Amino acid sequence: MTLNHRDSVLGDPELFTEVAGILGAVTGEGAEWVSAITPDARLEGDLRIESIELAAFGEALRDRYGPRIDLGAFLAGLELDQLIGLTVADVLDYLAEGRTSAGEPGQVRR
Repeated sequence: MTLNHRDSVLGDPELFTEVAGILGAVTGEGAEWVSAITPDARLEGDLRIESIELAAFGEALRDRYGPRIDLGAFLAGLELDQLIGLTVADVLDYLAEGRTSAGEPGQVRR
């Protein structure tokens, strides 16, 4: 699996802002931490997301964007080096792909 994320990040800055906010909510971090998140921030290495927070992040994404979004299944399909290097932009790519495969290009369940 090749993870290429520039188009989804640049094409939907609102999605990036929402995902950064969700990360802040599930980690309990404040606005300053959230505002420092970049698309290239690695979930494990840079943001120090723990497994319980990752599970909560996945649930929050599903609640926000619908049942087609299954972060756990997405992560299960990655190689170890991809898991270690997983970035916020990779998650955005996954979300963008999930939205378009649902037949709703550009649509997010609100």
